[in-house]
Amino acid sequence: MPVPPAPSDVAHCINPHCPRPYPQQWSDLHCRQCDTTLRLHNRYIPMQRLEKGHSVHLYLVYDSETGTEKIMRLLVAIAPKAQEIFEREATALSSLHHRGLPKIEAPAYFQIPIQQPPSALPCLVMEKVEGPSLQDVIAKYPQGCPEAWVVNWLRQTVLILQKLHSRRLLHRDLKPSSLVLRQGNQQIAIADMGFPKPIFSQDSTQPLSGGYNPPEQVRGQSIGPSADFYALGRICIHLLTGRHPITLEDETGVLQWRQRTQVQPAFANLLDRLVQKDMRLRLHTATDILDELNRIPTKASATPPPISTPPSPPPPSSGLSAGSRPRGNPSSGHSSGHSRGIASTGGSGRLVAVARTATKSKSRSYNSNSSGGVYNRSGNSSGGARVKPSSTPTTGGRYREDPHPQNLMSYRPEPETLRTRMSGAIAATDQAWEWVVQVVVILFRAMVYACIGGGLAGAVGFWVVYWSPLSPYLTVFFAQQLTSPDMPLVVKPAMIVFTFAGVGTAWGLTQTQNLETQQLLWRQRALGGLVYAIAWLTWQWGVVGSDGSIGITRCTAAIAIGMVMALGARGNLLIQAAIATLGTSMTFSALMQAQIWKPGDLIYLLQTARSFIPTEAMCWSAIAFFGLLGIVFSFWLGCSYYLGIPALQQLARFVRRR
Repeated sequence: MPVPPAPSDVAHCINPHCPRPYPQQWSDLHCRQCDTTLRLHNRYIPMQRLEKGHSVHLYLVYDSETGTEKIMRLLVAIAPKAQEIFEREATALSSLHHRGLPKIEAPAYFQIPIQQPPSALPCLVMEKVEGPSLQDVIAKYPQGCPEAWVVNWLRQTVLILQKLHSRRLLHRDLKPSSLVLRQGNQQIAIADMGFPKPIFSQDSTQPLSGGYNPPEQVRGQSIGPSADFYALGRICIHLLTGRHPITLEDETGVLQWRQRTQVQPAFANLLDRLVQKDMRLRLHTATDILDELNRIPTKASATPPPISTPPSPPPPSSGLSAGSRPRGNPSSGHSSGHSRGIASTGGSGRLVAVARTATKSKSRSYNSNSSGGVYNRSGNSSGGARVKPSSTPTTGGRYREDPHPQNLMSYRPEPETLRTRMSGAIAATDQAWEWVVQVVVILFRAMVYACIGGGLAGAVGFWVVYWSPLSPYLTVFFAQQLTSPDMPLVVKPAMIVFTFAGVGTAWGLTQTQNLETQQLLWRQRALGGLVYAIAWLTWQWGVVGSDGSIGITRCTAAIAIGMVMALGARGNLLIQAAIATLGTSMTFSALMQAQIWKPGDLIYLLQTARSFIPTEAMCWSAIAFFGLLGIVFSFWLGCSYYLGIPALQQLARFVRRR
């Protein structure tokens, strides 16, 4: 049921516990219900609550010193940790100066004391960015925007994100309503800044805007800069096609969008790389994206015609005691500012479940929190104003002249032709080949890093245990402390060599940026050392074979299954562990059977029944073993993710269809 219009000459109390925060008299200095001040920091007057989140409320405030409207974020969570994070991130935002970001001028951060209950609420005031948002652009051009416009907007937004990422901060929730064309110069600005999070931080409570956030963020895992670029890529595809990304996904979640628009192959390939489901296949830095954009030939008309927006009401008088302010729906949590591109989202009031449910169900309707309308399967938004376009886009011949220009819904795409189908097939082939090349590069890097890390760390461990000044002390320690007739297992200094190698191998694999849990690097490396140490103990479990082949196979299998779990590999852990374990152990077994690789002096490191004198040959045998093990394991780990899991998924779909 619609809320009746608000009376004039009113303000809004910011106390989240106030029984009747609205309306308050504009001339009052304190709330009549809870006695909370209505003159924040002796300067700002809260006029309207734009959004009511779980921990952050968003207000439209009037700056009595400058006579302008601004946006204020109010932290309502009273936990000390939450306030500490709020203050730290407010400081980080205040240090950002870029024409594409809202201006934050001192004094922007302050605390407001409230009496009921007694506490102090942190506040941050920032510029209100006005102008049409890209959501308004989508509403005006429901059949898609020209490529030149989208390339221009993408370049500008990447430059803004480059500034944000340089401070190791992420936006985390980009969407079309977040990006605004500033009035006057039509330059992109991120109006919805919210509170960016540190890179690779985890925040499972972060609200998500359906259809734009990457899979790893939807799952509540840690994210990096590629998460912002993923959302930006899907926004660009939405602009080009006029279709919400959710409606373009196939059964595997891959966007099938190229056949719905005509763009340069280089630009299409760039967007496909940005929206890869696997974060390892995306572009991770703004520099890489800008380099790709510089290779794309520019076209004319990169700047769109002015897009009209509803006029803003006149500001109040600069005095604090008077002024007429007719406002609309101030306590509902939303305002008309959403359709004007005001920074009015970003708190906990965003849609949370849409990204989790709509992606799976491919729903034919999507309720847009930012545009205020209903997004249907045809890609049109009922919440945007239908404005007559200044000219009919002709890029790629996608639009026909509209006999009724007042009705944008009458635009229809050109019928699909054989040329369009062939272009789609060629583009799909190019995309598949590019995917193969990317996978090969990733596997090669992982194998090289794992080989170097395992081999060098094994050599360092061998030196520490047998040739360093610590060697005599380690020998005595293991002989006196860790060897007992009552112990079922015998522990020797050689286990330390394996521990070093495990840490080095885990280091090599994490250096390739193939894992999502990047903030746990040292934990992963420590677990890698523990896995190798336990694998050394497996030599004493059962038969090892006359040449040690059975023991080597068992040892490598234990290392493979343990490393998958320790590294926290993506996808189905059980399937990846099974494939990596079988592949690694069978590879070593085949190499030994074919006499291509022999354990050699490595057996001395594994045996516990007799002592030995370490030699250079033993050291080189250990280096060769750990390096080869890193290569084989990383290869099978990659195969399990890029080949094994997709093959099993296709098999499951085939069985279901049968």
